[in-house]
Amino acid sequence: MPPTTDPALSALLRRADPAGSIEPLPPEGFAAAVHRRLRARASVSWWARLGLAREILPFASALTLVGALAGSGLAYAAQRSHTTTVHAAAYARSIDPWLMHGPALASLH
Repeated sequence: MPPTTDPALSALLRRADPAGSIEPLPPEGFAAAVHRRLRARASVSWWARLGLAREILPFASALTLVGALAGSGLAYAAQRSHTTTVHAAAYARSIDPWLMHGPALASLH
């Protein structure tokens, strides 16, 4: 049985290539081309499939490093603020007799 051509596909191909040099493949040829491409694609390394991996991975590592540094800086600032508050409360208790007899850090927790 000769392959039948789809009129809509022919119209689309004529719009894509007005010269008419593109002819639709017969179903067997199309299936063979698809299988050839799948086999060729399967043989490509998965690193090669991640074409942007060489560009994206260093950027992601740098971003992670900056995030870690910023996070540790914020954690240090919060710890330093808490330490300063504790020391200020201890100093206030040491010079004020009324605070000296109160709970140690009742207002901090």
